[in-house]
Amino acid sequence: MCVKAMQLVTDRLCLTNPEWQSKELVGEAELWKKSGILRATKRYTTVDCDCDEQLHQAEVMEFERDGKTKYMAFCSLTGGAREVKEEELIGYTFQPAKVAELFHTLLKCRDDVEVIIPGRLWKMGRTGVPIAGRSRDLYFTPRLNDDPQDIYAELPEAKTPLLIVGSSRYSKCPENPYSDNRIVSLDTVLMIQNDQWAIDMAWLEQLANDAPDEEPEPVDKGSRPDTTEAIKKVLTEHIRSAYSYYCDQLDKGNGRKLLPPPTMAWIGTQVGKDRTTVSRIIEPKADGRKARYIEVHALWKACNDIDLLTQYGQSRWGNKTRRY
Repeated sequence: MCVKAMQLVTDRLCLTNPEWQSKELVGEAELWKKSGILRATKRYTTVDCDCDEQLHQAEVMEFERDGKTKYMAFCSLTGGAREVKEEELIGYTFQPAKVAELFHTLLKCRDDVEVIIPGRLWKMGRTGVPIAGRSRDLYFTPRLNDDPQDIYAELPEAKTPLLIVGSSRYSKCPENPYSDNRIVSLDTVLMIQNDQWAIDMAWLEQLANDAPDEEPEPVDKGSRPDTTEAIKKVLTEHIRSAYSYYCDQLDKGNGRKLLPPPTMAWIGTQVGKDRTTVSRIIEPKADGRKARYIEVHALWKACNDIDLLTQYGQSRWGNKTRRY
């Protein structure tokens, strides 16, 4: 990750109307433009003057030369002039909806991105990737510096949702219903790897780790709590084995391979229940947002999806291969 590029964006988001000049967006910062998160929406008529006098702006004039449009900056103090490249006149502004869409994709969120407060708060849906053992509702706000109570008022009072904050600094609020592990700064979890966006899942897991007094997920009246926990254990152990096998196959040069997913009948044998009971708890065809046992459902999905499984494996047990 390019720390300077990340800080260039997140630090400036603390301002009310942040802008970025083209000359600042170089190196890995180019990915912010390519992703549409920083979009060219400004057209400047002045530029920083390069004379040796006091810091000031120079007016830019447009003219034609050899059939092409050219630009000249004129210094009002010295009368000097210099040619200006067109990109110097372009300013970029932050597009928060693009960040919401990015997290929606990276964390495989269900449902569509929803605008809660125009320009201020978005809901990305429930994550398809378990975070600290749970599928969670995810929200994004570019900044919390002004009137944070307006943002908090729109957030659910449940303990599992996460709020991603774009700015590197934000204000606390007495009415804040979220503890520190429910609010995550963008610059702590978003990174660039091999010229692509990625989430630091290991750090996100640590940040979102449930407090000791976290309320347990509700248990369906038709099944015992210990059965649900037993199924969780079986699925987790399968993921551990499948992830080790996946890493081993990569090391041997055999490509991305996955162990066959467990069947309902086999899981039932492991926990001493019939297939119907197991299916009712896992709810394999349920939307994750509506599943009664969200964590169990998310683990089942990971057993059947190589991308979910490897993301979960890396977040829980680290990188076990030399090639991946």
